[in-house]
Amino acid sequence: MFLNNEAYKIFTVKGEITAKNNWFGSNATNYYKIPEDVGIDLENWLFLNATANPSKLNPGEKSAITFKLYSFDGSGISDYDASKMNIALDLSQTLGQLDKTSAPIGETITYTAKEGGAATVTGKFETASYTVGLTNVDSRQATSITAADVSTTYKVNKNLVITLKDAKGKAIANAKVTVNLNGAKTYTTDKNGQVKVSTKGLAPKKYSAKVTFNGNANYLKSSKTVKVTVKKATPKLTTKKKTFKKSTKTNKYAITLKDNTGKAIKKAKVTLKVKGKTYKATTNSKGKATFKIKNLKKKGTYKAKITYKGNKYFKKVSKKAKIKVTVAFKTISSGSKDKATVKKIQRALKNKGYYTTYKGHTLAIDGEFSKNTVRSIKQF
Repeated sequence: MFLNNEAYKIFTVKGEITAKNNWFGSNATNYYKIPEDVGIDLENWLFLNATANPSKLNPGEKSAITFKLYSFDGSGISDYDASKMNIALDLSQTLGQLDKTSAPIGETITYTAKEGGAATVTGKFETASYTVGLTNVDSRQATSITAADVSTTYKVNKNLVITLKDAKGKAIANAKVTVNLNGAKTYTTDKNGQVKVSTKGLAPKKYSAKVTFNGNANYLKSSKTVKVTVKKATPKLTTKKKTFKKSTKTNKYAITLKDNTGKAIKKAKVTLKVKGKTYKATTNSKGKATFKIKNLKKKGTYKAKITYKGNKYFKKVSKKAKIKVTVAFKTISSGSKDKATVKKIQRALKNKGYYTTYKGHTLAIDGEFSKNTVRSIKQF
């Protein structure tokens, strides 16, 4: 029959009970009090206790814990052989780890300290229990992590600088620090207690970098969360003035698109808008895109707008350009077979008085680009 500290009476339902061994659990703070006599002769009773050796330890060190039953007869305490009772205690702990979760009374268990502070190990059977206290002494120094938030642009590197120091502000060198910035990676601090984490290659967005030092034999654990912001880059769109001849059916206009580091942006879709019509093109491996413009039929200067809408890495960019359309002139030279055009030239020269006679001979409008025609053009 087991009694806890709140029970001082022994209750029976049927028959006669000679209660000689009564367990007072729950740390048995009043094990010396004789249970209230209810007509049963109590010669002695039992209580649960435990010892921890050592009871003061550093994180990582071990302590031997033994739960035992003791007999008390009102005048003295003696060991009790708990093997007769076949009782297994449920075990629990704080600030550490046990090598098992249950054990018979009298069996030694091992407790390993994990953190500093007031620790406990408890053995429990039904409503009866006993808790032994331990002191986990952590002589390791406290640490701190400092790191400023980082703001940068895509493809432009700006290091996230992390510094690890002890409680006195001294840099901790050769320590392992884990940085989870778009994936965890472990670094080793330099002589200044620092690690530098590159932000180059990170896609534009806002990140939370979790920095953790897990501690070691000399230093306690510490951590910090740092904000890293990567902004979209502004690409460079290059356009030029262009002059086309009116007679050309399809005019080709080219632009180049490069990133913020001067490298070509390939397979990028760009548009050109001129005279109310929009043309589309895609950049090649060199970042060049060529538009085929077909609606510029009249002489004049047109304003064109070239646009790259951007993507998750680059901002939208637009640029204006001037496109000029001129009248096309046909080139005619000595010996030309284009008689019709040569006749026009001869007739025009004659009307101006340059192609009339030579050495008494009248010059004919014959479409032959002769020496006489050349002479008249030079005079003109």
